[in-house]
Amino acid sequence: MKRAVSVLFPLFMLACPLPAWPDEQPFYTGYVEALNRVDVSAQIEGVVTEIHFEPGETVAEGALLFTFDKAEFSQRLRAARAVAQKAEAILEDAENEHDRNLILKERGNVSDTRYFKSKVALSVASAAATEANSRLEAAQIDMRRTEVHAPISGIISKPFVSRGSFAETGRKGVLATIVQLDPVRIAYEIPYPQRLLDLGVTDLSSIDSYADTVDLVVQLAPGWDHPELAEPTHLSADVSPETRSLTAWAIVANPTHTLRPGMQVSLRPLGPEATRPETIANE
Repeated sequence: MKRAVSVLFPLFMLACPLPAWPDEQPFYTGYVEALNRVDVSAQIEGVVTEIHFEPGETVAEGALLFTFDKAEFSQRLRAARAVAQKAEAILEDAENEHDRNLILKERGNVSDTRYFKSKVALSVASAAATEANSRLEAAQIDMRRTEVHAPISGIISKPFVSRGSFAETGRKGVLATIVQLDPVRIAYEIPYPQRLLDLGVTDLSSIDSYADTVDLVVQLAPGWDHPELAEPTHLSADVSPETRSLTAWAIVANPTHTLRPGMQVSLRPLGPEATRPETIANE
Protein backbone atom coordinates (compact mmCIF):
# COMPACT_ATOMS: atom_id res chain seq x y z
CA MET A 1 0.00 0.00 0.00
CA LYS A 2 1.25 3.47 -0.86
CA ARG A 3 2.31 5.84 1.95
CA ALA A 4 0.48 9.17 2.10
CA VAL A 5 2.39 12.42 2.11
CA SER A 6 1.81 14.97 4.91
CA VAL A 7 0.91 18.05 2.90
CA LEU A 8 -1.90 20.59 2.79
CA PHE A 9 -3.39 19.14 -0.38
CA PRO A 10 -2.51 15.46 -0.21
CA LEU A 11 -3.18 14.66 -3.85
CA PHE A 12 0.24 16.05 -4.73
CA MET A 13 3.79 15.39 -3.57
CA LEU A 14 5.23 18.85 -2.90
CA ALA A 15 8.83 19.83 -2.36
CA CYS A 16 8.50 22.79 0.03
CA PRO A 17 7.13 24.31 2.07
CA LEU A 18 4.99 21.63 3.74
CA PRO A 19 1.90 23.35 5.16
CA ALA A 20 -0.21 21.87 7.92
CA TRP A 21 -3.23 19.70 7.20
CA PRO A 22 -6.49 21.61 6.82
CA ASP A 23 -9.16 21.16 9.44
CA GLU A 24 -11.37 19.34 6.94
CA GLN A 25 -10.12 16.92 4.34
CA PRO A 26 -11.19 17.60 0.76
CA PHE A 27 -13.85 15.38 -0.79
CA TYR A 28 -14.16 14.80 -4.52
CA THR A 29 -17.11 13.55 -6.49
CA GLY A 30 -16.31 10.57 -8.66
CA TYR A 31 -18.13 8.31 -11.08
CA VAL A 32 -17.49 4.61 -11.41
CA GLU A 33 -16.46 3.35 -14.84
CA ALA A 34 -15.94 -0.16 -16.16
CA LEU A 35 -12.29 -0.94 -16.67
CA ASN A 36 -13.19 -3.29 -19.52
CA ARG A 37 -16.40 -3.65 -21.50
CA VAL A 38 -16.22 -6.29 -24.22
CA ASP A 39 -18.64 -7.16 -26.99
CA VAL A 40 -18.86 -10.92 -27.50
CA SER A 41 -19.05 -11.36 -31.26
CA ALA A 42 -19.62 -14.21 -33.66
CA GLN A 43 -16.57 -15.11 -35.75
CA ILE A 44 -18.53 -17.37 -38.07
CA GLU A 45 -21.98 -17.16 -39.61
CA GLY A 46 -24.38 -19.82 -38.45
CA VAL A 47 -27.41 -20.84 -36.42
CA VAL A 48 -27.27 -20.49 -32.64
CA THR A 49 -28.30 -23.80 -31.07
CA GLU A 50 -27.51 -23.20 -27.38
CA ILE A 51 -27.16 -20.25 -24.99
CA HIS A 52 -25.31 -21.24 -21.82
CA PHE A 53 -25.91 -18.30 -19.47
CA GLU A 54 -28.59 -16.13 -17.89
CA PRO A 55 -28.72 -12.30 -18.16
CA GLY A 56 -26.79 -10.63 -15.35
CA GLU A 57 -24.84 -13.76 -14.53
CA THR A 58 -21.20 -13.53 -13.49
CA VAL A 59 -19.19 -15.46 -16.06
CA ALA A 60 -15.55 -16.48 -15.80
CA GLU A 61 -13.03 -15.94 -18.57
CA GLY A 62 -13.17 -18.94 -20.89
CA ALA A 63 -16.73 -19.94 -19.93
CA LEU A 64 -18.86 -21.39 -22.75
CA LEU A 65 -21.52 -18.85 -23.77
CA PHE A 66 -22.95 -19.85 -27.16
CA THR A 67 -22.95 -22.94 -29.36
CA PHE A 68 -23.56 -22.82 -33.13
CA ASP A 69 -24.88 -25.60 -35.35
CA LYS A 70 -21.83 -27.75 -36.05
CA ALA A 71 -23.14 -29.89 -38.94
CA GLU A 72 -21.90 -27.77 -41.85
CA PHE A 73 -18.55 -27.05 -40.21
CA SER A 74 -18.07 -30.71 -39.33
CA GLN A 75 -18.62 -31.66 -42.97
CA ARG A 76 -16.12 -29.02 -44.13
CA LEU A 77 -13.62 -30.34 -41.62
CA ARG A 78 -13.98 -33.93 -42.83
CA ALA A 79 -13.56 -32.84 -46.44
CA ALA A 80 -10.50 -30.73 -45.64
CA ARG A 81 -8.96 -33.58 -43.65
CA ALA A 82 -9.48 -36.00 -46.56
CA VAL A 83 -7.86 -33.59 -49.04
CA ALA A 84 -4.93 -33.07 -46.67
CA GLN A 85 -4.43 -36.82 -46.23
CA LYS A 86 -4.46 -37.31 -50.00
CA ALA A 87 -1.96 -34.48 -50.49
CA GLU A 88 0.33 -35.96 -47.82
CA ALA A 89 0.22 -39.35 -49.54
CA ILE A 90 1.11 -37.79 -52.90
CA LEU A 91 3.92 -35.85 -51.27
CA GLU A 92 5.30 -38.98 -49.64
CA ASP A 93 5.27 -40.80 -53.00
CA ALA A 94 6.99 -37.83 -54.71
CA GLU A 95 9.66 -37.75 -51.98
CA ASN A 96 10.36 -41.47 -52.42
CA GLU A 97 10.53 -41.14 -56.19
CA HIS A 98 12.89 -38.16 -55.93
CA ASP A 99 15.13 -39.99 -53.45
CA ARG A 100 15.37 -43.00 -55.77
CA ASN A 101 16.23 -40.83 -58.75
CA LEU A 102 18.82 -38.93 -56.72
CA ILE A 103 20.61 -42.18 -55.86
CA LEU A 104 20.43 -43.35 -59.48
CA LYS A 105 21.70 -39.98 -60.68
CA GLU A 106 24.70 -40.20 -58.40
CA ARG A 107 25.41 -43.62 -59.90
CA GLY A 108 24.84 -42.36 -63.42
CA ASN A 109 21.88 -44.69 -63.98
CA VAL A 110 19.16 -42.12 -64.64
CA SER A 111 18.78 -39.33 -67.14
CA ASP A 112 18.87 -35.70 -66.14
CA THR A 113 15.38 -35.26 -67.59
CA ARG A 114 13.87 -37.96 -65.37
CA TYR A 115 15.64 -36.57 -62.31
CA PHE A 116 14.45 -33.04 -63.11
CA LYS A 117 10.85 -34.24 -63.54
CA SER A 118 10.94 -35.95 -60.13
CA LYS A 119 12.32 -32.79 -58.55
CA VAL A 120 9.53 -30.70 -60.06
CA ALA A 121 6.93 -33.26 -59.00
CA LEU A 122 8.25 -33.08 -55.45
CA SER A 123 7.96 -29.28 -55.41
CA VAL A 124 4.40 -29.40 -56.75
CA ALA A 125 3.38 -32.08 -54.24
CA SER A 126 4.94 -30.12 -51.39
CA ALA A 127 3.05 -26.96 -52.35
CA ALA A 128 -0.22 -28.89 -52.67
CA ALA A 129 0.29 -30.47 -49.24
CA THR A 130 0.99 -27.07 -47.69
CA GLU A 131 -2.16 -25.62 -49.21
CA ALA A 132 -4.26 -28.61 -48.12
CA ASN A 133 -2.94 -28.42 -44.57
CA SER A 134 -3.68 -24.70 -44.47
CA ARG A 135 -7.26 -25.37 -45.54
CA LEU A 136 -7.49 -28.08 -42.89
CA GLU A 137 -6.24 -25.68 -40.23
CA ALA A 138 -8.81 -23.08 -41.32
CA ALA A 139 -11.58 -25.69 -41.10
CA GLN A 140 -10.39 -26.65 -37.61
CA ILE A 141 -10.44 -22.99 -36.55
CA ASP A 142 -13.97 -22.54 -37.88
CA MET A 143 -15.03 -25.68 -36.05
CA ARG A 144 -13.66 -24.30 -32.77
CA ARG A 145 -15.50 -21.04 -33.43
CA THR A 146 -18.83 -22.87 -33.29
CA GLU A 147 -18.37 -22.52 -29.53
CA VAL A 148 -18.11 -18.94 -28.23
CA HIS A 149 -16.30 -18.46 -24.92
CA ALA A 150 -16.08 -15.46 -22.59
CA PRO A 151 -13.01 -13.30 -23.40
CA ILE A 152 -12.99 -11.76 -19.90
CA SER A 153 -14.62 -12.33 -16.51
CA GLY A 154 -17.53 -10.09 -15.56
CA ILE A 155 -21.27 -9.52 -15.63
CA ILE A 156 -22.87 -10.53 -18.91
CA SER A 157 -25.83 -8.80 -20.53
CA LYS A 158 -28.88 -10.49 -21.93
CA PRO A 159 -28.15 -12.33 -25.20
CA PHE A 160 -28.81 -10.29 -28.31
CA VAL A 161 -29.80 -13.43 -30.22
CA SER A 162 -32.08 -16.34 -29.42
CA ARG A 163 -31.84 -20.06 -30.01
CA GLY A 164 -32.46 -20.87 -33.65
CA SER A 165 -31.54 -17.41 -34.92
CA PHE A 166 -28.91 -16.88 -37.60
CA ALA A 167 -25.88 -14.95 -36.35
CA GLU A 168 -23.70 -12.87 -38.65
CA THR A 169 -20.14 -11.67 -38.27
CA GLY A 170 -18.91 -8.08 -37.98
CA ARG A 171 -20.91 -5.39 -36.22
CA LYS A 172 -24.11 -7.36 -36.75
CA GLY A 173 -22.56 -10.34 -35.01
CA VAL A 174 -22.52 -8.98 -31.43
CA LEU A 175 -24.04 -11.70 -29.27
CA ALA A 176 -23.74 -10.16 -25.77
CA THR A 177 -21.68 -7.70 -23.73
CA ILE A 178 -19.50 -8.48 -20.70
CA VAL A 179 -18.60 -5.76 -18.19
CA GLN A 180 -15.60 -6.34 -15.92
CA LEU A 181 -16.39 -5.25 -12.35
CA ASP A 182 -13.19 -6.16 -10.54
CA PRO A 183 -11.30 -3.90 -10.56
CA VAL A 184 -13.16 -0.77 -11.65
CA ARG A 185 -12.01 2.74 -12.53
CA ILE A 186 -13.24 5.96 -10.90
CA ALA A 187 -13.11 9.30 -12.71
CA TYR A 188 -13.10 12.42 -10.56
CA GLU A 189 -12.07 16.07 -10.75
CA ILE A 190 -9.27 17.75 -8.81
CA PRO A 191 -8.73 21.53 -8.57
CA TYR A 192 -6.88 23.50 -11.19
CA PRO A 193 -3.39 24.57 -9.93
CA GLN A 194 -4.52 28.18 -9.33
CA ARG A 195 -7.01 26.88 -6.79
CA LEU A 196 -4.20 25.00 -5.09
CA LEU A 197 -2.30 28.24 -4.83
CA ASP A 198 -5.37 29.79 -3.22
CA LEU A 199 -5.07 27.10 -0.56
CA GLY A 200 -1.49 28.10 0.16
CA VAL A 201 0.33 25.48 -1.90
CA THR A 202 3.22 27.23 -3.64
CA ASP A 203 5.21 24.39 -5.21
CA LEU A 204 3.52 22.55 -8.08
CA SER A 205 6.65 20.99 -9.56
CA SER A 206 5.44 17.44 -8.87
CA ILE A 207 1.85 17.74 -10.00
CA ASP A 208 2.01 14.53 -12.04
CA SER A 209 3.66 12.43 -9.32
CA TYR A 210 0.71 12.34 -6.94
CA ALA A 211 -0.30 8.89 -8.18
CA ASP A 212 2.84 7.46 -6.59
CA THR A 213 2.16 8.91 -3.17
CA VAL A 214 -1.54 8.99 -2.36
CA ASP A 215 -4.35 6.49 -1.87
CA LEU A 216 -8.03 7.42 -1.79
CA VAL A 217 -10.89 6.30 0.42
CA VAL A 218 -14.05 5.63 -1.60
CA GLN A 219 -17.25 6.62 0.18
CA LEU A 220 -20.44 5.08 -1.17
CA ALA A 221 -22.69 7.01 1.24
CA PRO A 222 -22.19 8.95 4.47
CA GLY A 223 -20.63 6.57 6.95
CA TRP A 224 -20.22 3.80 4.37
CA ASP A 225 -16.68 3.40 3.02
CA HIS A 226 -15.67 0.90 0.39
CA PRO A 227 -13.31 -1.64 2.04
CA GLU A 228 -10.61 -1.21 -0.63
CA LEU A 229 -8.49 1.88 -1.26
CA ALA A 230 -8.37 3.46 -4.71
CA GLU A 231 -4.99 4.07 -6.32
CA PRO A 232 -4.74 7.11 -8.63
CA THR A 233 -3.27 6.35 -12.03
CA HIS A 234 -3.40 9.27 -14.48
CA LEU A 235 -4.38 12.90 -14.97
CA SER A 236 -6.14 14.33 -18.01
CA ALA A 237 -4.17 16.52 -20.40
CA ASP A 238 -6.80 19.28 -20.44
CA VAL A 239 -8.35 21.51 -17.79
CA SER A 240 -12.12 21.81 -17.96
CA PRO A 241 -13.00 25.46 -18.77
CA GLU A 242 -16.30 25.06 -16.89
CA THR A 243 -14.97 23.64 -13.62
CA ARG A 244 -11.30 24.71 -13.90
CA SER A 245 -10.38 21.20 -12.85
CA LEU A 246 -8.34 18.31 -14.13
CA THR A 247 -9.92 14.89 -14.51
CA ALA A 248 -8.12 12.16 -12.61
CA TRP A 249 -8.60 8.40 -12.69
CA ALA A 250 -8.09 5.83 -9.97
CA ILE A 251 -8.30 2.03 -9.91
CA VAL A 252 -9.97 0.19 -7.03
CA ALA A 253 -10.50 -3.50 -6.27
CA ASN A 254 -14.17 -4.49 -6.30
CA PRO A 255 -14.37 -8.21 -5.45
CA THR A 256 -17.95 -8.00 -4.14
CA HIS A 257 -19.14 -5.97 -7.16
CA THR A 258 -20.49 -3.28 -4.84
CA LEU A 259 -19.29 -0.55 -7.18
CA ARG A 260 -21.15 -0.48 -10.49
CA PRO A 261 -20.50 1.66 -13.59
CA GLY A 262 -22.40 4.95 -13.44
CA MET A 263 -22.50 5.04 -9.63
CA GLN A 264 -21.59 8.34 -7.99
CA VAL A 265 -19.16 8.15 -5.07
CA SER A 266 -17.11 10.50 -2.92
CA LEU A 267 -13.35 10.30 -2.60
CA ARG A 268 -11.06 11.63 0.10
CA PRO A 269 -7.27 11.46 0.15
CA LEU A 270 -5.85 9.19 2.81
CA GLY A 271 -3.59 11.45 4.86
CA PRO A 272 -1.76 10.80 8.15
CA GLU A 273 -4.87 11.55 10.20
CA ALA A 274 -7.39 10.30 7.67
CA THR A 275 -9.82 7.59 8.59
CA ARG A 276 -9.11 4.35 6.80
CA PRO A 277 -11.91 1.96 5.84
CA GLU A 278 -12.74 -0.22 8.83
CA THR A 279 -11.77 -3.50 7.21
CA ILE A 280 -8.37 -2.08 6.27
CA ALA A 281 -7.72 -0.49 9.66
CA ASN A 282 -8.19 -3.85 11.34
CA GLU A 283 -5.67 -5.64 9.17
